[in-house]
Amino acid sequence: MNKRNELPANESQPNKPHLSASGLGLFNQCPEAYRRRYIEGEKSKPNLNMTKGKAFHKAVELNMTEKIKTGKELPLVDMADACRDEMSDGLNDSDDNDDAGYEATDVILNVEQHLKTQSPDYQPTAVEIPFRIELDSCGHDYVGFIDMVGTLVESGDPVIVDWKTSKKKPIKNAQHDSVQLTGYYASQAAELGTNIEVRLDYITSNKKGRLRHVQSTRRDADDVAALAQRIDIASKTIEAGLFPPASASGWWCGASWCQYHSTCKFVNPKRREKEHAREQVKAAMDLISINEGNDDGII
Repeated sequence: MNKRNELPANESQPNKPHLSASGLGLFNQCPEAYRRRYIEGEKSKPNLNMTKGKAFHKAVELNMTEKIKTGKELPLVDMADACRDEMSDGLNDSDDNDDAGYEATDVILNVEQHLKTQSPDYQPTAVEIPFRIELDSCGHDYVGFIDMVGTLVESGDPVIVDWKTSKKKPIKNAQHDSVQLTGYYASQAAELGTNIEVRLDYITSNKKGRLRHVQSTRRDADDVAALAQRIDIASKTIEAGLFPPASASGWWCGASWCQYHSTCKFVNPKRREKEHAREQVKAAMDLISINEGNDDGII
């Protein structure tokens, strides 16, 4: 039996490599960044946004677990404590800090919105579900973790949910092209049937307040076949050792997105200096914006 948060093993090929939605996404955007992250193992320290995302997911996971056990939501005070603990642990491994507690408060306000608008719609049956899709004809398996599987309270229909938080409104129709959701569907269809609704369920926060955005979609066998093709071509390219850089004009080829930008051999050093200066200004403006928007009070 697999331990909690441990991926299922490939018993016949225990050393077989795998791809995930995040790894496949990184490879599609910049194979060179994929090489450094997954081949060379150059992991960076978690940044503030990553830490906040983990804190939100931890609190929501605890809430969904409580609903599985009792059918009731976890009290907000308990979820707030979980957020603070997860933030503290995450920041211990980061170069960022939250000495004033503004960032933790921001996450807690997202959790409060989750309790009001997201949680009542679902009766979960499992959370943080690890899966592995073994692809015998491919050099890599496909793996991942599903945030929640359950049913819709109103209809009783099965649903798979991926929780998201963002400062911006989600891209319209992003759910229909989500490789992540296709993998979720493929991993659960045999058990839950093919008539599964899959969702990206967002909490967004900005100067206009906190809002929920539900992006629902469905998948079929053709979607799974298309995902298999993506995995296969990525696997063959990786095995061939081909890792070209991202397009220099892409928004993801910059210091704000790529952790390897400052040392990338494909980037002009002078461009790096300009990027760094812009990032310092942006970070200062973001801090001002967060402080102005935190008049809701601290739990």
